[in-house]
Amino acid sequence: MSFEWDSDQTIVLMNPRMPGKDKYTHRLHEIGLKGHIWLATSGTTSIKWVALSKKAILHSARAVSQHLEMTDQDIWINPLPDFHIGGLAIWARTFVCNAKVVDFKRESKWHPKVFRDCLASSKGTLTSLVPAQLYDLVCLQLEAPPSLRAVLIGGGRLEYSLYSKAVNLGWRCLPTYGMTETASQVATAKPETKADLELLPHVSAKINDEGLICIKSDCLLTCYAEINSETVVTDPKNDGWFCTDDVGVIKDNSLKVKGRKSDFIKIGGESVSVTMLESVFDTLKLEYGVTDDMALVAIPDDRLGHVIHLATTYESLRLLTLVEEFQERVHPFERIRQIHRVDKIPRGPMNKVIKSDLEKVLTKEPLAKFQ
Repeated sequence: MSFEWDSDQTIVLMNPRMPGKDKYTHRLHEIGLKGHIWLATSGTTSIKWVALSKKAILHSARAVSQHLEMTDQDIWINPLPDFHIGGLAIWARTFVCNAKVVDFKRESKWHPKVFRDCLASSKGTLTSLVPAQLYDLVCLQLEAPPSLRAVLIGGGRLEYSLYSKAVNLGWRCLPTYGMTETASQVATAKPETKADLELLPHVSAKINDEGLICIKSDCLLTCYAEINSETVVTDPKNDGWFCTDDVGVIKDNSLKVKGRKSDFIKIGGESVSVTMLESVFDTLKLEYGVTDDMALVAIPDDRLGHVIHLATTYESLRLLTLVEEFQERVHPFERIRQIHRVDKIPRGPMNKVIKSDLEKVLTKEPLAKFQ
């Protein structure tokens, strides 16, 4: 992907499958920002656009490149979509360091063995993956090629069990924390610190009274735009601070992310972290070597507030064994109440489950019910 990073041209990057592309492009250009890139936020039920200045993206790119000790000798392998900040940020980092990019997604659809072979043949030194892609590599027991010195993991929660198995296969995983609104990473691990997230020097961070992570930096978004019958532009920053929807703790420049505020639900009066339940379930999937797609979903319930259901493309006796083990590892009120067989789990371009769409495809007659 090539465009002028130093120009005042504004660009709209979007999923080529998105309907109404011309309408969005026209309306976003009407706002009149110069030297910006518009990206759609992932995982939303309605489209919200984020305006990032090219200066903000390059500011982030320089900070991450310094953290990774990048040089012009590095070779990035890019399997992530360019219309997402994860893929776009790779191009920005290689621009500031004059490094090479191998655009894997233009050569092949995602396949773990093909990706590993591409890394080896290209002598790739750096790459970025989402946890699901790392899971695929681990399930096939694919070892990292010797040229690879680091793999950034973002776009979702990385389970420690998956991290450990990947490291044992030679994948030098660096978990990250960031988002579109921050032009990529604001906290990243170092190889010697295992999975601990270290706040990068280009950001200031604090925890507000609600326990949410707040960020101040020159890498922050300029504004949001929502396009319906009218175009509504808003600036979510307050005195230069952007408040995320993530609950976290900061100690000695280390950041621990507990999950999204919206992922905490009530079940029978008890506060439950859906993120924690997903962590337990994903760990079990790895232990059982299950590669079929599954997802937990919190369903509204008149009596209890919410209950946990499981959607799966996988149907066998081993599924019930996996679920039984899950039920033993969580509190009684956190247990799965129903299992639904679906043809496909709806996911966004970065593999995040689109939970609003998933609820719509759950069958009325589940495979199994539990008390």
